[in-house]
Amino acid sequence: MAASYPSRREFIAATAASLLGPRSVRAQKGNVTAQQVADRIRSNLGVDWRPQTVDGFKAGDPTIAVTGIAVTVLATTDVLRTAAAAGQNLVITQEPLYYATNDDPGNRAKDPVYLAKKAVIDQQHLAVFRFTEHWNARQPNESAKALAAALKWTSAVQDTPQTYRIPDTTLENLAAHVRRHLPIRGGLRMVASRTFEFERFISHLEPRRSRWR
Repeated sequence: MAASYPSRREFIAATAASLLGPRSVRAQKGNVTAQQVADRIRSNLGVDWRPQTVDGFKAGDPTIAVTGIAVTVLATTDVLRTAAAAGQNLVITQEPLYYATNDDPGNRAKDPVYLAKKAVIDQQHLAVFRFTEHWNARQPNESAKALAAALKWTSAVQDTPQTYRIPDTTLENLAAHVRRHLPIRGGLRMVASRTFEFERFISHLEPRRSRWR
């Protein structure tokens, strides 16, 4: 029987679904607005909303009736088109929409790549909500929890955030374990001897500043 791996989008969506609650998930067929979804996220977040933040709506009309929600790490043009084709007109993204930390187009405002992406959003009547700083502010770190769950690690070390005790293993075997449980299509880098042995793993997924080139 073939193994079933979550896609990257499904992996992120699973960590965020608890903030929406079952009532709003069921009410995606035009009964709630994008702003109401954002308000529900804020009210269930568990941390105070910062007065100055990169999070918030970056494109589209927050008053649109939501027909579906797409959750992604990076709202590329292809992701936006796929969401629209699936009837998902609210896109929640972790990374910037417009290639800069604050989503300001700057000197890209007349760039054909920027204009093409903006055109997809406008023509498909999408709303794009960025959600990164406040998600990363939750403790314990939600991304680290989701990674541990995907890797079937359940023995968290008490009072040591993002640290899990695992059966004694070598680095080579750990890398094989990670590759089996995550949908990794590219390379997997190891920095140490393949035979290095250990029994504790720290999931280091701290908030970091996005870098764009």
